[in-house]
Amino acid sequence: MAHRIEIALKSGVHDARGHGVVRTALGFLHLPVRHCQCRDIYKIDARLTQKQLREIRKAFTDPVIATSSIGRYRAPGRFDWLIEIGFKHGVTDNVGRTARVIVGDLLGRELTDSEDVYTATQYIIRGDNLSRDHAMHLAKDHLANELIQSIQVFSPEEWAAHPVDETVPV
Repeated sequence: MAHRIEIALKSGVHDARGHGVVRTALGFLHLPVRHCQCRDIYKIDARLTQKQLREIRKAFTDPVIATSSIGRYRAPGRFDWLIEIGFKHGVTDNVGRTARVIVGDLLGRELTDSEDVYTATQYIIRGDNLSRDHAMHLAKDHLANELIQSIQVFSPEEWAAHPVDETVPV
């Protein structure tokens, strides 16, 4: 069973990645993006107790600048589109590999061959009259490499109606 941990920057903490996305969207892609908030996603495909899962979430979250949740993090407030980028099956996920070692250390055992950790990134964007085509253009031409990464794009209504995605790329 896979477990999902979402990590977001605390309110008031500068989102350098998000700022970079806005600069690229405006300057190079000429898209009307005005704000971007980034979140890190970890999907841990292993048998875990709730206590172990809470310990892992705590270890992955910098308490000074970030906050996190098991499952889906609270709604991001007003947004136009939420884009989630993750690696496809068989692609090396270096951050996921490092996270796998950390999870093993926290559990006091190595993860088995059938257990793994996968990562993804959410980009929560707002802008002036942003369409789905704009969001897909940003995703395909800046945020993701479609050869190795999957792209999901959600409107606020779609995101609210969509169940928490705990699928893993296997």
